[in-house]
Amino acid sequence: HYTQKRVSTMECHKVTIAPQLYRHVAALVEKTGAFDSVDEYVNFVLSELFSVEDPRQADRHEEEMLRQRLEQLGYM
Repeated sequence: HYTQKRVSTMECHKVTIAPQLYRHVAALVEKTGAFDSVDEYVNFVLSELFSVEDPRQADRHEEEMLRQRLEQLGYM
């Protein structure tokens, strides 16, 4: 289930996607009815992909993964 987020009123930039991908997303938008447009859906997906509540949390996760890898390699 999608949580709808509206595209903000800030300046937007255009991107180009392959026609086949656009048709696929447009069909999904129409089928689910959760979004008003392909643009709104793409903005939602990208926002979710790049959202990090606390950037330090991502840093801690990366540090932990690096520590584990160094342990596996015998450096720690």
